[in-house]
Amino acid sequence: MLSVALLGSCGVGIPASAQETPTPPSTQHATTTPAASVPVKTLPAIDRAALRAEADAQTDKSRPYRFGKAIATDYSPDRDGTWEQLSSGAWLWRLRLRSQNAVSMNLGLKRFQLPAEAQLYVYGPDTEVVHGPYQSDDATNGQLWTPIVPGNEVVVELKVPPHTRSDVSVRIEKVSRGFHSLATASKQVRSKARACNIDVACPQADPWQDQVRSVGLYSVNGSDLCTGSLINNTSEDGSLYFLTAEHCLQGSEEVAASMVFYWNYQHPTCRPPGGEESGEVTFADKGVRISPRMRTHGWDRGDVAPSEAVSIHHPSTHGKRITFERDSTSITGFNTPSNDTHIRVDWDEGTTERGSSGSPLFNSAQQTVGVLSGGESGCEIRDWYGRLHNAWDGGGTPDTQLRSWLDPTDTESETTEGRALADDTIPPAPVNLSVEDVTSTSVRLQWNAPGDDGMDGTADQYLLRYRTSAPERPVDAPIETQDDFEVATQVSSVPSPAPAGDED
Repeated sequence: MLSVALLGSCGVGIPASAQETPTPPSTQHATTTPAASVPVKTLPAIDRAALRAEADAQTDKSRPYRFGKAIATDYSPDRDGTWEQLSSGAWLWRLRLRSQNAVSMNLGLKRFQLPAEAQLYVYGPDTEVVHGPYQSDDATNGQLWTPIVPGNEVVVELKVPPHTRSDVSVRIEKVSRGFHSLATASKQVRSKARACNIDVACPQADPWQDQVRSVGLYSVNGSDLCTGSLINNTSEDGSLYFLTAEHCLQGSEEVAASMVFYWNYQHPTCRPPGGEESGEVTFADKGVRISPRMRTHGWDRGDVAPSEAVSIHHPSTHGKRITFERDSTSITGFNTPSNDTHIRVDWDEGTTERGSSGSPLFNSAQQTVGVLSGGESGCEIRDWYGRLHNAWDGGGTPDTQLRSWLDPTDTESETTEGRALADDTIPPAPVNLSVEDVTSTSVRLQWNAPGDDGMDGTADQYLLRYRTSAPERPVDAPIETQDDFEVATQVSSVPSPAPAGDED
């Protein structure tokens, strides 16, 4: 079965490897309690070797790839951790969580509701990997699931504006302790994928780079991994529809709310097949923050078996790979010739593994025709892909068919091309910026508007932030870095941009 998740648009962003690491507020104030003095909750240790052996013994690709062991918890700012008040009047809450032998930690927060401008961060003790800031709008159905933090300890930090501490509602109800590593931009992992895997940076993948940009790795329940892809619709309106296998989400909206996405998780160079999973791997943050590198792919719902096929996927916990079938595929049942629900592929070059579940199958026109349901293990294997053709009308209702999502205006189109989700041209900085009418409580700014593409068109929105002086920060300390900008106070009710060149 195929599944489409509606992801909901977040703000414009860029891959995490191209950003500066966010700075937790506690590190910006000299008077805060040292991190080592923050209370720590010690969770049960994990038997890493036994859990790895159990996960690796499961070769069935019709199940997600397990990388972590989750445990139910019940931690909250009103009962656990420490609160302290900053000189600005804001409140700071922190809690440390530790589990012996874990190679990573990630959290499932529920009943997640924060006051306006409150910000939550999750990071390791060395602050090399920091996720956030998260706000109430980042939650899905009241849940916030975080990406992994490498290591056996994680710090949860919450900054709340003055007089709003009582409005905080957060429960840490799940902690997953990793026993298989994922590489991050600042942490490396050495492990082997199967010897026939092919990096998407290899020359064979060059004609498929648009499709590579549509494929992502994701976790569910903080412990299982699958692959999926962003798919276009006939309206080409930029809706964020994510195509994957239903078995990865267990047919549950609750599980779908736990999805955490890792974009551009791939090696930047082509390595020999079977090479070590070492070197820097681009590793993006949670969420669907649209970047110029992301695309939706097209699709073909026709009743035809592809004459050639390609799959792009994430095997196990590894970076993105590509697999080729040079010969004709066949329409069959899943592991049986008795019906027409699947496309069977006998791979010529490359392979798939657990974790590849939900990855798209492309035809020679570079359009998706199916999604990986399951298959064999090893090299030169067979896989079965659930067909878009069958899922188009599905069970006949909007919740059980692709038609309602991918062809919302009933065009009856059999094919659709992919599209970029964001412009490749970044708006320039505003020009002729001037500062006028400065008082102790206000200032008037004027500038000439940038465009959407350079100095052409009209930009979408402005983000204007400020920060005031405090004893631990000089009055003239400017906002110089992305870190500075992210933690500064956002100005509300900023006017929409004027056409390029006009005065704002």
